[in-house]
Amino acid sequence: MLTPFIAIYLKSYILISAIRLIMGFGYGFMIPAGSVLISKWFPISEKSTAMAIFTTGNQIGIAVSMFLTAKLCQLNIFEGWPLVFIIYGLIGAIFLIVWHFRVADKPRESKYITATELTYIKGGKQRRNRAETVVRPTPYMKIILNGCVCAICACSFAQSFVLVALVTYLPKYNQIAFKMNLTHNGIWSSLPFFIQMITKLLFAVIADKVKQAKVNATSVTKASNAIASFVSAIFIVFAALTPFGSAELVQLSIIISMAAFSAYVPGYNTSIVTVAPQFTAFISSYGQLYAQIASTLAPIVIGRITSHDTIEEWKCAFYSLAAVLAVTGIIFQIFGHGRTEAWGETPSNAASTRISTSLAVCEDGQCKLTLLEKHNHDLRTDSKMSTDSGPMKKKISRVSYAGEEIIIPGRIEDLENDVIYSIEEERED
Repeated sequence: MLTPFIAIYLKSYILISAIRLIMGFGYGFMIPAGSVLISKWFPISEKSTAMAIFTTGNQIGIAVSMFLTAKLCQLNIFEGWPLVFIIYGLIGAIFLIVWHFRVADKPRESKYITATELTYIKGGKQRRNRAETVVRPTPYMKIILNGCVCAICACSFAQSFVLVALVTYLPKYNQIAFKMNLTHNGIWSSLPFFIQMITKLLFAVIADKVKQAKVNATSVTKASNAIASFVSAIFIVFAALTPFGSAELVQLSIIISMAAFSAYVPGYNTSIVTVAPQFTAFISSYGQLYAQIASTLAPIVIGRITSHDTIEEWKCAFYSLAAVLAVTGIIFQIFGHGRTEAWGETPSNAASTRISTSLAVCEDGQCKLTLLEKHNHDLRTDSKMSTDSGPMKKKISRVSYAGEEIIIPGRIEDLENDVIYSIEEERED
């Protein structure tokens, strides 16, 4: 919202650049944060659909903004273009307010979730009464050097490179190639992304249905990613080979390409939240690093290629986009998958810092946890709980917090970044 005021009254491109830098810095947290929420809030059979719904905002924003911006710029209110920044800024502020009051990091922290929903998210598994927490450091080198993570980063680069290139230069291409006016240009430029919003949900739902039919998750993930990479590349090449004046064929090719492009959601996007669920935040952030590099390079590269706006230059630009998609698609077919890596799974044996618990029954029927830190100790599921007094017959179902102590009135759930092992047992002394 500050952008038009700085541009009009202060006339400082340095301040404008600083504001854009801050905006980009803030946006960098959104995708990793959303990915972590999905990894905690959805069972694996629904992660593709969840990722599709989460990322659909990109297509809604692009499709609506391209058309709406063209209309707003034609108004005489505040000279048109400043109104664009004011309205979009207000939308962002409203979103932040809703997010603050409605979103919870984990299902058990939500005020709006039911017991049935919580059980469904956790997969309906019954946990046992003893809790042991493994504090696991993030294996940075294993993540960075992992083949699947590298494939995720490659596809993240490709997706952002192609998307930013088309969002930035498709309106210019339509104006130069087909002499479209502002209104028609806004409609045709937004249409591929509107279609992508629909096909994204379609691909994700189909992928999850196929997984529920017991089809191997890696096969589904690779097939989806192949559609996104290779089919998109083919139709981008087709758009480049279409005669320069054939507007309908070119637009249809781009629309089909973007429709296939949406299969990235059940493809590598789903791998982000399945390859190592415990470390989704870092993996997503690491992938976003490559996405941001691509977002920076795309306008520069395509701008250099099309510096004279000739037919051959625009063809070369389309070929470049197709090449990026094809190369990264091959990388994912070789190294990508849809399973959880061994180092990302909940370990049955761990040689890391462990916090085990000693339980005591209180007069009010609740149990307090006494936390004891142990180092380099193998986890055991057959060890006995120690009690401070009397027999323990109450079954524990949930962790809540009171001051600095942890109170257990019921079932034990995941703590902040730890893995919970719980054992249901009754003990008589």
